[in-house]
Amino acid sequence: MKKTGSFNLSAAATKILHAIIYLIFLVYSIYLIAGADNTGTRITYIVITVVMLSVVLFYEYLQYHYEQAIAALNYECDPEKSKALFDSMQKKDIVHAYRNQRVIYDVLYNLSKYQPDEVIRIIESNDKIFRGEIDQLLIRNASLFLAHIEANNKTAAKKAYPEVLKLKGTKIKGKKLSALYSWEELEALNYYISNDFKKAIKSYEAVKTNYMNNRELTQYYYYYALSLAGAGRNDEARKTMTKVIKISNKLPVAIKAQEFLS
Repeated sequence: MKKTGSFNLSAAATKILHAIIYLIFLVYSIYLIAGADNTGTRITYIVITVVMLSVVLFYEYLQYHYEQAIAALNYECDPEKSKALFDSMQKKDIVHAYRNQRVIYDVLYNLSKYQPDEVIRIIESNDKIFRGEIDQLLIRNASLFLAHIEANNKTAAKKAYPEVLKLKGTKIKGKKLSALYSWEELEALNYYISNDFKKAIKSYEAVKTNYMNNRELTQYYYYYALSLAGAGRNDEARKTMTKVIKISNKLPVAIKAQEFLS
């Protein structure tokens, strides 16, 4: 679970920094072109400038549409719009720079669509990708845990949880795990599948939801409500489940929430 506030600030700052670097490069290139001793040198500088700027601007173009696809899924909660944006971007990605991101995106998309079998299939078919970095390994293990919960396969989920937990606090070459998930929420889910609803509720109450995007919040509220219902706190469960409906938009969890309330 990324800290959305700091993430947005970082993304904006990165774009500004890139723009400054590109501008400096352009100004310096113009200076070199203007001061070139002969036509051949001038043409060489022009070609280098055009090629370099074309490459970086193409990357920025792809990155912009990639971010739009992620925003459509995480904030608009519109998985089909998100997928259409990603598909369109990927068709333009002639160098396959986003191939690995597509695999991770497909896992996230299918979790959002409550298609756990497809999540498991994708991870098993691309296992090497998820073992390239520690963050990717965390995504792999947590996604398998979540997929088994979505499939209501509590036995498999209980086996998957220790694989998630063992990564907590892990460092590789001094690099810590990114804040991709709430450990309190994962703990709550583990208590939920163990039918220990009181402990699940206590863990849910410790989750800092201000760092969550809308898609993450739908998962949080949905299983929090189920835990409350499991503990016999039905009125609170219904109030919590209504929060799912308010923000879930086109996510399938909205239907699940409606079924619960009816």
